[in-house]
Amino acid sequence: MTKSNIFVLEADRPTALSTIRALYSTGSHHSNRHMDVTALVTERASKEALAALRGLSCKIVTITDPRNVSFEGCTKLYIVASPERLDFLIPYIEAAKKASVQFVLLQSVIIADGRGEQGKKHLYAENKLTELFGKKACLPLEENAKARSPKEHKKLHHHAWWCILRVGVYSHYLFAFKDGIKRGVLELPIGDGKFAPVSIEDIGCVSANILDKSENYYSHVYTVTGSELFSGKLLASRLSAILKHEVKYVPSEMAYVEEKCLKKYIPNDVIRTNVITLFELIKKGRLEYVSPHFTEIDGITPRTLEQFILDYKKEFSA
Repeated sequence: MTKSNIFVLEADRPTALSTIRALYSTGSHHSNRHMDVTALVTERASKEALAALRGLSCKIVTITDPRNVSFEGCTKLYIVASPERLDFLIPYIEAAKKASVQFVLLQSVIIADGRGEQGKKHLYAENKLTELFGKKACLPLEENAKARSPKEHKKLHHHAWWCILRVGVYSHYLFAFKDGIKRGVLELPIGDGKFAPVSIEDIGCVSANILDKSENYYSHVYTVTGSELFSGKLLASRLSAILKHEVKYVPSEMAYVEEKCLKKYIPNDVIRTNVITLFELIKKGRLEYVSPHFTEIDGITPRTLEQFILDYKKEFSA
């Protein structure tokens, strides 16, 4: 029986929390393997997030200094960072290397190609991860033979692996527009743009699967989006059909949407700015993309928008 000590960074983030839930519902302790999960949370973790983690019975550790965090005893690490904490991605990766972590899964973003400050920082973190974990730290056999203990031998003969998961636009951003949807108006600032929304729960399932069966995903970069492209008009039409009341798409200006919708749902300025960047890219037609990678990750099928709306129907119904 192989035991994995899985550490999840910034576990109070929605996708990280969703991943831990998925690990406990479908992960190794339900198969022929065993795992221990350690949730590393920020000092600003909400009471709700902490209560949810305690309910899962995982070990909880508060990060007091992100630039001096220890991963000793960790075999698999999931790095998730809030947009306002992206400067800590590199220290996290370097600390993982120092602790001889065997596998690192990095949550990145669909715009990790240098578009905007967020894209640049994620791209830099991706490059650092593949640089540090793409090399095998194996000394020649005669030097390995000099190791005086199993622990020392492990450090001399260490294979480290990585995987990168680039996530798209969350379906959950629709919650910012729920008041308008209840009134029959979808006020998205995307013009004629299209995007493929993906749910946080799906990201959790995918991440848990990669962590659980990491040997299947070594040295891969995956992009995960929803399975269908939506324009504002098509999205409004689907909402009308599901909610049984008419919803019309009204292309709105970004300044209006930020003030009337996003500030209420996303009070954090940095996170809200990143969401605005995504909407701007959608409007420009630069996120008109459906990734095939869900089917490559152990056959996982993302939930449809209809399923998402039905799961949260009370949030959108008048």
